[in-house]
Amino acid sequence: PSGAMITITSGHGDFRQLSELPRTIGGHKSRMEQIGGSMVADSPDEVRLRVREQLMLGASQIKLTAGGGVSSPFSPVDVSTFTLEELRAAVEAAENWGTYVTAHAFTPVAIRRSIDAGVKVIEHGFLMDDSTAQLIAEKDIWL
Repeated sequence: PSGAMITITSGHGDFRQLSELPRTIGGHKSRMEQIGGSMVADSPDEVRLRVREQLMLGASQIKLTAGGGVSSPFSPVDVSTFTLEELRAAVEAAENWGTYVTAHAFTPVAIRRSIDAGVKVIEHGFLMDDSTAQLIAEKDIWL
């Protein structure tokens, strides 16, 4: 299991209500965080923390939301979310535990950024172009 998916503020999987803003680091957890559906991280250090928490809770791999989705109220499907540095932080933390990162990503930008960071699996990829599909094949990335 991947455990909770890790997202950014306003990213796919951030189902907080506007009344729950602003988020305080180390403060009250949203309902989705409480039930283990998603965790919010907004910097490389927070990403490392969230990855390590999920591994501590028994995750066998890590799932990040590298782009938007269709079910989140504040994250259009065509956006890219995590920065390259944040994605690299997740990959490094996961690899230190002998595992890997998967990325929820639809668009070429989100997919390519994830691959550049070392992500091993792309989930969905519905909006990728031909050159991105070729890159996935060349790099032996799972889709």
